Amino acid sequence: MKIRIILSILALTAFFSAAVGGAFFYYTVQETALHEAERDVWAVTKAMQLRVVGFLSENLKSVKTLAGLAPINLALQHPDPAHLADANSLLDHFQTSLEVSVCYLLDRRGKTIATSNRASADSFLGHNYGFRPYFKKALAGQAAVYMALGVTSAKRGVYYSYPVYTPDHHIAGVVVIKSSIHAIEQDFAQEKKGALLLVDPQSVIFASNKPDWLYQTLWQQDEDQIVRVVKTRQFGSQALKWLGMKKTDPFRAVSQSGRKYLLSSRPVPNYPGWKVVYLESLAQINQRNVGPLGRFWGRVLIIAFSLLGLAVVIMYRKASRDLTMRYLAEGALRNSEQLYRAIVEDQTQMIARFEPDMTLTFVNSGYCNYFKRHSADLVGCKFTDFIPADEKEAALAHLTTFSSETPVKTVVHRVKLPNGRLRWLERTDRAFLDDTGRPVEFQSVGRDITQIRIAQEILQQTKLRLENRVKQRTADLSRINRKLRRAIEVRKHTEENLRQSQQRYEMAVSSGRVGVWGWNLITNEIYRDPILRDMLGYETNEIGNDMQSWLKLIHANDADRVKSRARDYLKGKSPDYEVEYRMRHKDGGMRWFLTRGIAERDKHGVPHRLIGTDTDITALKQTEEALRESETRFRALTESTASAIFIIQGDYFRYVNPAAEAMLGYSRKDIKSLRYWDPIHPDMRAMVLRRGRRRQEGINEPEHYELKTVTRANEIRWLDYTATRIFYRGKPAILGTAIDITDRKQSEDLIRTSLRDKEALLREIHHRVKNNLQIISSLLDMSGNKIDNQPVVDLLADARGKIHTMALIHMQLYQSDHFDRIHVEEHVRKLTAYLSRVYNPDGGRIAYRVHPSRVHLSITQAIPCALALNEIISNAFKHAFNGAKQGLVDITIDKPSQGRIRIEVADNGCGFPRAINLEEADTLGLKLVRNLIRKQLAGSVKIDSNPGTRVVLEFKELENEQAET
Repeated sequence: MKIRIILSILALTAFFSAAVGGAFFYYTVQETALHEAERDVWAVTKAMQLRVVGFLSENLKSVKTLAGLAPINLALQHPDPAHLADANSLLDHFQTSLEVSVCYLLDRRGKTIATSNRASADSFLGHNYGFRPYFKKALAGQAAVYMALGVTSAKRGVYYSYPVYTPDHHIAGVVVIKSSIHAIEQDFAQEKKGALLLVDPQSVIFASNKPDWLYQTLWQQDEDQIVRVVKTRQFGSQALKWLGMKKTDPFRAVSQSGRKYLLSSRPVPNYPGWKVVYLESLAQINQRNVGPLGRFWGRVLIIAFSLLGLAVVIMYRKASRDLTMRYLAEGALRNSEQLYRAIVEDQTQMIARFEPDMTLTFVNSGYCNYFKRHSADLVGCKFTDFIPADEKEAALAHLTTFSSETPVKTVVHRVKLPNGRLRWLERTDRAFLDDTGRPVEFQSVGRDITQIRIAQEILQQTKLRLENRVKQRTADLSRINRKLRRAIEVRKHTEENLRQSQQRYEMAVSSGRVGVWGWNLITNEIYRDPILRDMLGYETNEIGNDMQSWLKLIHANDADRVKSRARDYLKGKSPDYEVEYRMRHKDGGMRWFLTRGIAERDKHGVPHRLIGTDTDITALKQTEEALRESETRFRALTESTASAIFIIQGDYFRYVNPAAEAMLGYSRKDIKSLRYWDPIHPDMRAMVLRRGRRRQEGINEPEHYELKTVTRANEIRWLDYTATRIFYRGKPAILGTAIDITDRKQSEDLIRTSLRDKEALLREIHHRVKNNLQIISSLLDMSGNKIDNQPVVDLLADARGKIHTMALIHMQLYQSDHFDRIHVEEHVRKLTAYLSRVYNPDGGRIAYRVHPSRVHLSITQAIPCALALNEIISNAFKHAFNGAKQGLVDITIDKPSQGRIRIEVADNGCGFPRAINLEEADTLGLKLVRNLIRKQLAGSVKIDSNPGTRVVLEFKELENEQAET
């Protein structure tokens, strides 16, 4: 009966638990889906924000570059047809290269004077856009990026505007690039789940994946503000309606119909007020993520309830057996845990367990004794509380280095005890990892290694001291002797301390090539460290243990001095025993040693033992000798050289050679009392003072430059100066060398003066030649006006053209900084503009285009080339477009290969009625072109006519007058 009651209760409990679990599961899935949707919305908004920022920045540099080009500036200052044609050509080039909607130029009133869409149906050439904010901002001197609906084209785009400055830094107008937002629209259209919007500061929707939302305000706005926006015609002339959205909190919104939305909004950097907004319906999120799950789990729960009753009975019987086994397992686990705790608690080492955030979960008695705290006080604390602040970051970083391959690692750090003392601790940590390889808990076994660290530090310090004693033998070796006395005193108290001290000492002296010796004055026996024998190359049995055997190895010239110093010290005549001497090596050479010793005396002051050290200072002696030789050679070199050499340390000269004395007019004694900037000319004194001090501080400064100095006789002399940072007597200094270049500077001044005179003369010659040619041209013009014979008038006009061509070259040379070459493109532009005014007075029928080029020609080749081009271009204007409404003359100048120049003049006119044989042509123009190109330029001429006419000139650039390209 009881079993049935129990089973019934279990069954009801199971049904209730399943129902509650199903509801809780449904709620959890719903919340999880919402959080996942929030992350997706944020990620989409962030990605689109970055895409919008990148898109808006694409043409900023391009519009700035376009505003700085000469044709744009000239078209604003001189809006004649020629300059406007150049500006239109440039705008066409930028529009095609950048693949933007349109490029256009506005004058200071906002009128469009040039545009790349001048030939299209929606052209706005002549329209005024002075009311546009992007124009007003650029006219105020600021670059602007403006998103709006086109007034003429009714197409959305991004407007990039930039001011155009005149040479005297006044704003002449504004250049604008309009780019389509088609790329942004495509990115927005790819989002299918929710509404992706780009809104302006007044929340007007400028771009969206929902076309019916465009040009509506996302949030309700003030009516006056909406009126101001409409006046700018940024979004056309239509009224701006409210979409009906309201924010309920920063991440939720609701429509007028009550539909709730998940909201994500991110500002567009560098464009104040503009935002990327994403809205997704909460109902769609739940339907997409929770609906299918509910239908599936509904069926699953029905089946589960049916099987639950049968499962309860089966599980009850199985549970009885499992409980019995569990009780047995728990008993064994408790016994194992008690055994583990007993073992851990009995350990003298510190054992602890802690979580990845350093929170302690278990400590043993050794751990508690070390930190002088109870287990209850330690468990729950963070282990980093005991670590000094400057080592916490490294301790936390150590916990991130564990993996399944290396689950155990050792770390050493300091800990702070309750009494404030710092101790060194060595921990061996084991990480317990989950299935993903992440640590879930750590077990640490630690021991105090403070004494070991102190011993290591002492050993390191001893080693450093011994190395320094080689360089500073007197003071450092004295400290070694004091350490030896302390070591002997420690040995009297405890044998163990003596052993450790001896071990540390042997390691130190072995690394520093220092040998220990002891002389028993009573028995005359001597103890020599094996290191000492090794330094002399002898085996142990090759030298006796009596003093006489060692004295035989001392150099004959040093033996008496060694004995005398020892006697004086033992008799108290000398306060210490220190002597340098030479000893014979087994290979026959000599080694220098520095010996220092201390006497052991009885209570009456009588010495009975002398203990000391021998240090091999052979390398030091050799270095000193090399330094003396180097200094001797340096002085011999510096004293005999003609260049001034000096050493500066601090603010004063420490050394100067005779050449420096002669160069400055001061004696060596007087120079050393001067500060190093005193002899410098006042114009350069501040620079020399700054560079000298910075160079001594180790800061990089120019090593070579020219200086102007003032001698003692108040003469100004120029020096070629070189300075290098060195160390002089252990401190930073400057080694400087100088050569007197006064004569050379004077010669250079004379040459520059002569060159300026010649340039002025050459400029005047070109100017006068140009004026004379213009006078001849004017005379021909006057003669032509008096003659009624048209063929004669035409001949005079052709002659005037040729003369104008040569005058134009001389004018370019006169105005240029280079008198030996001309810029071909610039010359061709001016020549073509002149011929267009002569033969195409209306300016609109025949257009011309000169492609950009950087080819230059020497004066030798410029005149024949210019005369030939005058004939070819004038023929095109006169004969190529008879009866045609409009035409184009296209000119290209380039260098197809190194040393070759190619000029092509092409037109789209009627062309020649038959093929031209250049060799048989009898017209004056073609004969002139043929003779100029072939005979004077050693080049070739080709003429094609199919359709239109194309004349190609190609010749070799003079090798001795190569022009820059």
